[in-house]
Amino acid sequence: MPLDNEAKTIVHNLHDKFEKLWTENIALKTVLEGVQLPGFQEEWQALFVKLRGDPETTRTSREIFAPLYDRISRAMDEATALEVLKSVPSPKGRVH
Repeated sequence: MPLDNEAKTIVHNLHDKFEKLWTENIALKTVLEGVQLPGFQEEWQALFVKLRGDPETTRTSREIFAPLYDRISRAMDEATALEVLKSVPSPKGRVH
């Protein structure tokens, strides 16, 4: 089934957000790589690994995103799934 204009807009917005976050991530990594403090890179990498493996951080992340994943999983049709996606707040706090 072809995407309607509303679905295309939602997909476009999701792609824009992903691209923005990816670019921010690359910028942050570039800044961190430029820091010339002894052991800084190793400490940063260790902190990243620790946070990714931290049960509390993982639990918090899952708590934040679980309702969205659940609503998408329970969506019975495209219209319901689109309504769920439209309810996702943008980084500026607006809903699509």
